[in-house]
Amino acid sequence: MLKFLNFNSATFLNTPKENLPKGWNPDEIIEQGRSIGQNSDKMHEMGYTGKGISVAIIDSPIILHNDLKSSLVSYNKMANVKQTSPDAYYHGQAVSDILAGDKDGVAPDANLHYYATAGIQGNKNSQTDDRLRGLRQIIEHNSKCEPQDKIRVVSLSWGLNEGDYGYDEFKDMVKRLYEDDVFVACGGMAMTNESITGADFGWNILEKEDQTKPQNDFSNYVASWCVSNNTETVASAMNPSQYRHDSKGSTSWTVPALAGIYTCALQCADENGVKLTPKLFWDYALKTGVPVNDAEGNFAGKAIDCEALCKYIENINRKE
Repeated sequence: MLKFLNFNSATFLNTPKENLPKGWNPDEIIEQGRSIGQNSDKMHEMGYTGKGISVAIIDSPIILHNDLKSSLVSYNKMANVKQTSPDAYYHGQAVSDILAGDKDGVAPDANLHYYATAGIQGNKNSQTDDRLRGLRQIIEHNSKCEPQDKIRVVSLSWGLNEGDYGYDEFKDMVKRLYEDDVFVACGGMAMTNESITGADFGWNILEKEDQTKPQNDFSNYVASWCVSNNTETVASAMNPSQYRHDSKGSTSWTVPALAGIYTCALQCADENGVKLTPKLFWDYALKTGVPVNDAEGNFAGKAIDCEALCKYIENINRKE
């Protein structure tokens, strides 16, 4: 039961330790869940934290959590975000923290531009309208800003499929960003459509078989689809100083993690005089990745090894 328990940093605050299961420490679980694993902590130790890179997220409204105070540089409300709506929704709060949170973020030193869209209070079309507005604003921002302020990474923990309302405009804008060397990570089935991003993203979750093993233990992961038992610590949408432990992850949580890895790889490339594009990133990530299997033991693909990826990028010009 404990393996599947969701809680926040205040849930067991007043619970005597003797009343908790033996050997089960909620504070330790929250701390361990701050890292996505995959040697992301070692990447940070190399100095690659997304510093100087501008990124964007289009998602539901968030609060200014303490974990975002140093990274959030702009907060833009789209037309269908009602002033009377809830201040925040857990989804946007989580993905922003995974990408750029000070404690939890894969790229904690990135510059985050946030585009808040209609959340649970809006109908599906109004959500899509807001999301498309966000993409338009990102493109407009990049067309007017100085080169150093260009948004180079976009995280969308959602996606539109062919036949969906707004799909054609969505496809055109994402493709336009991709062709401008902006890395766009999408959720849903959009990532598997090579006509949109050029990225084939099939198995998209690393499921942790044993919750007690270290986050960087690649042998402890199996490839999964959509939902997994991989634990994650994310910012609470209810309190700016609290955090939430999720016992299950999903595609939505994978997308900002991937965007964060790319952000740090961009910093690495910039500092080492390497031109990095979305296509080259996939090539380098596959070359340095670690093979993983599915639940049946069949090869499912490569897991990104953040440390090995950055070491490879560091050495590209040296090899030449």
